[in-house]
Amino acid sequence: MIKIAICEDEKLMQDKIKKHILFILEEKNIECEILIFDSGENFLKSNYDDIDILFLDIIMDDLDGMSVARKIREKNSNIEIIFITSINDFIQEGYEVRAFRYLIKPVTFETLKKNFIPCIEEILKNKNNYLILKNNNKVIKIYPKEIFYIEIFNKWLNIHTKNGKVEVRKSLTSIKSELD
Repeated sequence: MIKIAICEDEKLMQDKIKKHILFILEEKNIECEILIFDSGENFLKSNYDDIDILFLDIIMDDLDGMSVARKIREKNSNIEIIFITSINDFIQEGYEVRAFRYLIKPVTFETLKKNFIPCIEEILKNKNNYLILKNNNKVIKIYPKEIFYIEIFNKWLNIHTKNGKVEVRKSLTSIKSELD
């Protein structure tokens, strides 16, 4: 299941993007949940940690899409951001917030599909690539791209991730074999 958010202040554009996404995912037989936000403020107030893909307009009232993207990157680097906007003035800044794509309105179905499918494939590849570790009767799921480094201390591994340190009693050899 892929969780997608659309942050767009124009109702017609929200509906168009949603319709295209549903058609593409139905064609690929992929389940999804789509959330709609009419402002950057509303999106940032939500629990967006589990969002996989964000379609984000840049020109919105109050908080613009580029500011939203910067705030997302401060907290969560896993969301793939696809900008959909009417101007190309912010393309360079799009690189700075690691946007997956930058699409100019009006976005056709073919353009959306061509840029959305590689994003889906990347998400699905990463969703199935993680470590399951046990620590003090607690099961922890860690994605390899979240790992900064691993150190050995006595018979414990200290796995330093973007979310903090995880200690597990496991050999470095076994972890290495599980990592790509």
